[in-house]
Amino acid sequence: VIGQLRTLLNDAGFTTLSIQMPVLAANADAGDYPATFGEAGERIAAAMRYLQAKGQSRIAMVSHSMGARMALEYLKHNPAAPLLAWVPLAISDGELDGLSRTAFPVFDVYAQKDFPVVLAKAGDRAALLRRTPGSKQVMVYGADHFFSGKEKEVAMLLGDLIDHTMK
Repeated sequence: VIGQLRTLLNDAGFTTLSIQMPVLAANADAGDYPATFGEAGERIAAAMRYLQAKGQSRIAMVSHSMGARMALEYLKHNPAAPLLAWVPLAISDGELDGLSRTAFPVFDVYAQKDFPVVLAKAGDRAALLRRTPGSKQVMVYGADHFFSGKEKEVAMLLGDLIDHTMK
């Protein structure tokens, strides 16, 4: 989903940068991934430094599934990250806890036919976002966890959310 969203967002006038998050073996369990979160945070921090060095000051981060969990862990420890917004797409454990000190809005986007854990915790995420100024939650109707066949709709949604925040 991220590759297609990058292309569509670029076509809409956004500059994008892809950060390769740590990947474990195909047979790895989701429970194995927290060991990689520190490395993921280092990559996110390096990407932000790179963008700032290139004169990019209006930065939004979009992350999907396990990548959203990795981004969340980074943001918990870096609430003053130089972001104008963060968009977790279908965060894989359904959690957004630990964001109480962020200075930017969070746009929780999930799919109508998402993984059960994502759907089960949507209410908890919405409650948390009500306490985070400018934040909101959006469900993409008819979509699965990977937003298959809904990439254009998601890209338009992301463009609207991010563009509104950056103005």
